[in-house]
Amino acid sequence: MDTDGGAIAELLNRHGRAQRRYPAEELYDLLRDDRERCNRAHDPAYLGGKTKPQRYAR
Repeated sequence: MDTDGGAIAELLNRHGRAQRRYPAEELYDLLRDDRERCNRAHDPAYLGGKTKPQRYAR
């Protein structure tokens, strides 16, 4: 994590959150999981028959 060494950075480092890795793709059902605890990116029920998530067009 790129931090400036402030109080928040120190707190994150102390609790091991600075090194936390996040998945490359995330998909959450915000109506049923508003705290974003269950990543549905690779759940077939949420993919609409696709084998992997589609990226958004930019």
